Amino acid sequence: MTGNGRGGAARFIAALLLVILLPLCAACRGERTDPPITVNGAAVDAGVFRYYYDRAAADPANADRSRRIEAATAGCVEYVTVNSAFAERSLRLTGAERAAVSEAVNALWQIFGSHYEKVGVTKAALYKLKTAEAMREELRSALFGKGGEAEVPEETLREWFSSRYLVLKWLRVPLTAADVYGNRRALTDEEREALLKTLSDAAVRVNAGAGPELVFASLAAAGEAPEQQLSAEPVQIGDPAYPAALYAAVEKIEPGRAAVCLLPDDAWLVIRSDPLSDPVWFSDCRAACLKAVSEPALSAEISAESALLKVVRSRAAAERIAEEIDRARSARE
Repeated sequence: MTGNGRGGAARFIAALLLVILLPLCAACRGERTDPPITVNGAAVDAGVFRYYYDRAAADPANADRSRRIEAATAGCVEYVTVNSAFAERSLRLTGAERAAVSEAVNALWQIFGSHYEKVGVTKAALYKLKTAEAMREELRSALFGKGGEAEVPEETLREWFSSRYLVLKWLRVPLTAADVYGNRRALTDEEREALLKTLSDAAVRVNAGAGPELVFASLAAAGEAPEQQLSAEPVQIGDPAYPAALYAAVEKIEPGRAAVCLLPDDAWLVIRSDPLSDPVWFSDCRAACLKAVSEPALSAEISAESALLKVVRSRAAAERIAEEIDRARSARE
């Protein structure tokens, strides 16, 4: 066979192999890109499924893979439902809301980007997810906010705020002192009694009308106030910013009064205010109150709308993604 003949035969064989292998490669590609979830016939971004699966895998309650896949599926269905409900009501995110989404995504990517990449969550998928979260809040407002379809009465929000928030000014003193070497030691009984008397006397002065700032300042000048919060601020009961025991103690204080709260490790001089005595406090917390009050109803509405959707899950695709993410998380751990 001549050189040209051999070359022509080689080209023919190469062309024939290409014709045979292209369908096979396409089939392989189709299997690899088969969407894990379709809702009403539309494929859900695999990155969205990956995100929810990864989040489920971080929850110790989801011990087995099937439970994690179910949780990821539920997340995808809610994601689609929120997007659909948002569009059906012709809602729009403001420029400020979209900017906030971008800022949140950039911050998350900067901190957790390497993890997201390992589990196959792209930044574009993360943007979709955070946008859906913003849409969910806008949907909440449309349903339960002012002028909404089922507006939550303002009085309900105010009552919720009043019963679940505390407004405090405080001074905290640890029940320890420095020894001659600078190490912390427990107060002696005499030192402890003297400290509590000093704080109790300060509470009496405040309750008699003395300005709390002046009282706190005098205690600080005497070295009795290593920590203090002079501006009253609302805090939701249970917020981990404060010890749980402090909330129980403060709830026994009458609003508008000062008292000493003794905890195992420190003593607090606390001035409690009525949360509704300053409208700014309620205004600052109103959105959080609406979210807490309306969440059960919003979740029920989303669940009801989700039940109307036709959801199909590719078992093979879901299992493949689950295996990849489990392997990536195991390697990291």
